[in-house]
Amino acid sequence: MNRAVFLDRDGVINECALPHQYVTTVEQFRFLPGVLDALAFLAGNYTGQVVIVSNQAFIGKGLMSTSDNSPNGIVFDWMVGRIVEAGGRVDGVYVCPHTPEDKCWCRKPQPGMLVQASRDLNIDLPRSTMIGDMLTDMQAAWRAGIGKCYWVMSEYHPLPDSWHGRRYRVVESLAQAVHLIVEAERESLRGSGYRLGGIRGVNHRGRAASTASCPQRRL
Repeated sequence: MNRAVFLDRDGVINECALPHQYVTTVEQFRFLPGVLDALAFLAGNYTGQVVIVSNQAFIGKGLMSTSDNSPNGIVFDWMVGRIVEAGGRVDGVYVCPHTPEDKCWCRKPQPGMLVQASRDLNIDLPRSTMIGDMLTDMQAAWRAGIGKCYWVMSEYHPLPDSWHGRRYRVVESLAQAVHLIVEAERESLRGSGYRLGGIRGVNHRGRAASTASCPQRRL
């Protein structure tokens, strides 16, 4: 089975919108500093898959039509295109469009998107990693049985005092988490004769998106 790095989107890959606002257009989307370089580095030095899992409640609130964007597809497709152009790769994108009130199994902190990705992409969750910037990301990962978690510090989602020392490592950025993941990869492969590299720029753009209501699969 494959391993994977699961990434939250807002606050990890791109800047968060202001509280109670959403990133719904390409014009609003701004990659955080160092993210594109970090994802290119990950693509060239990590033998597992890269999967984005994102709550997007604005869809469930009726602020954007899933039929027009399937869901928020313009932004996600543009984002993946930029990542690939920079030398990175994305093997899957999963989106939950529901609001917290819907109590959806796929909306983080529930593990549904991670579990569905593991089924679709043959991912071994205990050997995989989650990178997020909210407690809900960590909780979803723990419930899915993911083996390692990194909490990216965020302006809008500070680390709760009561959660210091729990089952994650706090990092300042996606880039820091990626370097720790790659270093662990190199350590595990050292002496095995396996050579890293040669897997950059892969994107399964031709794979049709699922029409299931949740989670909605972009790649």
